[in-house]
Amino acid sequence: MNRLKQLILSSIRNKLIAASVIATALAIVLGGIYTVRSMGGTLQQRATEAEIHRLASVAEDIREFLRQPEEDVLFLANSEPLRQYLAASTNNLTGGRVAERRPTLEQEFLAFAIAHNIFDQVRYLDAEGQEVVRINTDYFLRSIIVPPESLQNKSHRPYVRQTLTLSEGQVYMSPIDLNIEHGEIELLPDGSPKPVIRYGTPVSFNGKTVGLVVLNMQGKHVLEIVAEELPGNSFLADAEGNLLYHPDANKRWGRELETGVSLFTLYPKKIAQTLLSPEAGFVEHNGTFLFHYPVLIEGHPEITLYVGRELSYTTVFAPLIRFFLISVGVTAILVIVAGLGAGLLGRAIA
Repeated sequence: MNRLKQLILSSIRNKLIAASVIATALAIVLGGIYTVRSMGGTLQQRATEAEIHRLASVAEDIREFLRQPEEDVLFLANSEPLRQYLAASTNNLTGGRVAERRPTLEQEFLAFAIAHNIFDQVRYLDAEGQEVVRINTDYFLRSIIVPPESLQNKSHRPYVRQTLTLSEGQVYMSPIDLNIEHGEIELLPDGSPKPVIRYGTPVSFNGKTVGLVVLNMQGKHVLEIVAEELPGNSFLADAEGNLLYHPDANKRWGRELETGVSLFTLYPKKIAQTLLSPEAGFVEHNGTFLFHYPVLIEGHPEITLYVGRELSYTTVFAPLIRFFLISVGVTAILVIVAGLGAGLLGRAIA
């Protein structure tokens, strides 16, 4: 009789414990599933908005940085020392009078170069593409006047030909590419190729184009904006998908260095085309989100850059993963508490 009573009471306690544990776990699991699904969509949306906003900020910083040299090149083209030199050289004054004006022009360009060390070359060229005055600023920000015997003729370079076709007050801006000196790609002291952006404007005197002012801006400053503001796996590409910046230096300048590396070799064609879209957005690829944003240069519709960043699912959903791990721990604790509570309640009922 006592044995039967013990079995009955024991069964009641076990049933209460099992029911409490199952009910608690089921409620937590169902609530967790709903929360995870809801949080997943919210986190993806917030991550997308945050990354697009960050890319938009980087794009604006690049645009602002590229806009200032236009004012600088126009300033030099209208400087008084240049006007005096042109007056001497175009009015058929004696060679001695022209030579007298040259040092003043060189000193004007040298002072400008020292004050604006983002430019590694400041030049005035005549209408035949011959350098007349050239200031070089090296890697260590030392500016020097290039002697006449070292000046070069650049008439064959596209930036010279295209600048000379412009009207007074217009500015030519080249794509970002690698600098060529004496037919070879120029290297920086660290062995990396030297990227430049050229700004040019025609110089007129008495209604005739007599030359052009050209500024070579060090392209590394633009690349540094991307590297500093978009840490991690980010990129800056041109309209053809050629990588101007990538954390892996071996993937940069695939066209110029003839390595063939571009967005089209790193990603499937459809994804690469999406990254070069005129609309900002993202695309998923192999467990990552690829965010992209176009950089449109005002006044230069022929030049478009694209900035992007790759984030793994783990990074985007890190808060969700933390929530899941916490939920597992909380569930285990609640199940144990529910089991103990059910056991005590079963004993009291018995």
